[in-house]
Amino acid sequence: MAVPKMKIIQPTVGSAVEVEITGPRCRARISLYDLKGRRIATLWEGSGPISVTLPLPQDSKGVYILTMDSSDFNVVQGIKIQVE
Repeated sequence: MAVPKMKIIQPTVGSAVEVEITGPRCRARISLYDLKGRRIATLWEGSGPISVTLPLPQDSKGVYILTMDSSDFNVVQGIKIQVE
């Protein structure tokens, strides 16, 4: 089974991150986790492939984990969020 790919397009500076999802069409969810594994926010739920700008929670400066998951797969990517 081919798994969709998640790519961060825009540097994560400020209040949003631009994400591109490529590969087979499927329902998925993109979530933001802190380094202790706590989900901070669900940023997007829907069907890809898609290119989308996701708002980040206020005061979210730091290092986080961005995940894209569904019932069939889980993609994990680390991101560093800086304040402008």
